[in-house]
Amino acid sequence: MDSHPLTASRQTLLPKILDRLSAHPGAACVLVLSRRKVVGIATRQDILQAIAQATQYANLRLSHVMTQPVVTVSQADLPADVTAVPRVLEQFAQHQISYLPVVDERQRLIGVLSQTALLQAWSARLSEGRRSATTALMPPTAAATHEDELRRQHQRAQLLAEITLKIRQSLQLKEILQTTVDEVQRLLDADRVLIYQVLPDGTGQPISEAVVPPYPPVLGFSFPEEVFPEEYQALYAEGRVQAIADIHAPDCGLADCLVEFSEQWGIQSKLIVPIIHPLQPEPNLSQAARLPQLLGLLIALQCSSPRQWSEFELDLLLQLADQISIALSHGQMLEYLEERVRLRTAELTQANDALHQEIRERTQIEAALRQSEEQLRLITNNLPVLIAYVDSQQHYRFNNQAYQHWFGQAPTDIYGQSIKTVMGAAHYQTVQSYINTALTGQPVTYESELTLKDGRSHSISVAYVPHLEAIDDVAPQVKGFFALTTDISDRKAIERMKDEFIAVVSHELRTPLTSIHGSLKLMATGRLGHLSAEGQQMLEVADENTDRLVRLVNNVLDLQRIESGEVTTDRKSVG
Repeated sequence: MDSHPLTASRQTLLPKILDRLSAHPGAACVLVLSRRKVVGIATRQDILQAIAQATQYANLRLSHVMTQPVVTVSQADLPADVTAVPRVLEQFAQHQISYLPVVDERQRLIGVLSQTALLQAWSARLSEGRRSATTALMPPTAAATHEDELRRQHQRAQLLAEITLKIRQSLQLKEILQTTVDEVQRLLDADRVLIYQVLPDGTGQPISEAVVPPYPPVLGFSFPEEVFPEEYQALYAEGRVQAIADIHAPDCGLADCLVEFSEQWGIQSKLIVPIIHPLQPEPNLSQAARLPQLLGLLIALQCSSPRQWSEFELDLLLQLADQISIALSHGQMLEYLEERVRLRTAELTQANDALHQEIRERTQIEAALRQSEEQLRLITNNLPVLIAYVDSQQHYRFNNQAYQHWFGQAPTDIYGQSIKTVMGAAHYQTVQSYINTALTGQPVTYESELTLKDGRSHSISVAYVPHLEAIDDVAPQVKGFFALTTDISDRKAIERMKDEFIAVVSHELRTPLTSIHGSLKLMATGRLGHLSAEGQQMLEVADENTDRLVRLVNNVLDLQRIESGEVTTDRKSVG
């Protein structure tokens, strides 16, 4: 038994089944059993072909292969002697199968019968002494005739078994066809046996040939449509068979042009059977797809003399034509698979090249980004300000080295943390509204107080610049924002000193200066007495200088009022 029973569901994956077949090299098919009853069968070749045709073979299941009902034979129907073997062989030919499960009266599996084993057993039985015992009861002439007939049947059975086995186990079409014509030429002792392929344009050419000297080979010649006209093709497609004993006989049925063509190649007699593609039983096919398709012709030629073709020879070629049809169908499938593999390989190669190109481009982009980031870090790390990028979820995605000086945390530690964690919950509450505004896409600038790692509160100036990104003409989306934080504690100290100076000027300097300026003005009028000429001159100088000091103090106070917004300016054109 060259099968492997599998007590599993039809949903079993094909790669797993193929692994089990690999573990049993002698197994040629897989049987699926349910309570010891056969529910499915698949050959090793069926599984390999299904995997080869599928694009996603990893998920391919056994049910994808077993699409036809399983054919079994009862043990009671097995042949009791050699004469009943052809009945079983007819089932192999009818269903185009290689293995036939044998079941008992309860439909439980007993074994598996292969077509090759049956033919070999039949040939062995024919060679045993039983054949001699049968011929001993016959007259010498009849016994010799019967012996020849059995020998020819044995040869035909061997040839059919060999061709069938090659077709089932191999997709090497040239090897199968060449073996066929060689064996037919040897068995029929014909001068030339060839397989003629019919091309779609009406022309044709021999694709396999076996010829004996001195007749020249025709392999490689292309014959025009006139040699095989369209009406002849239609007749052969319907199953026409021609057995012409003599092409010169008046009743041979050949046109004069075909007789002349045959004479050019020295043909005296011919036996022609069509090779027809098997009909497709699928109901969803169109009517044209269900019509028989003529693939070619199997031709046996006698060139030395006319020849009367026997029924045995005709039957042999008809059976071989059916097998050749299967071989050609397999060959077409192989060409289709090879073309698919070639196209798929080209696609994968192209995709692989594109992937390598994309990888190279990405590598270059990543290298450029790394270099750009290194340059950016080199620049930002040397600035005494905080520079960061925060995403839409308020997590840091970039920090410069200043964060370590301010907070005592390295940029790698801060990366991915939230603003609330880094700045502290108290400070986050004071700036949360500004952050929310920046995440709506509006720039924000504000000043605040922040406690750094030294424990002191620092005045800071913060600017948030939103990061907007538009995709396919859609409204820009906020991806995050850039944050720039500057320590303005020194500036605030200077501003406080200025305010203190202004207060001093306003309260401690302006009031006595005004009094002095008023007194000098009064003395300059002479109401408090007259001074000498030199005294009067000194008084005027003092008055002018105090007037300048008053104007200077007033200007300082006016600038303060302007900066604080207490003064409204009214612009006018002059000149």
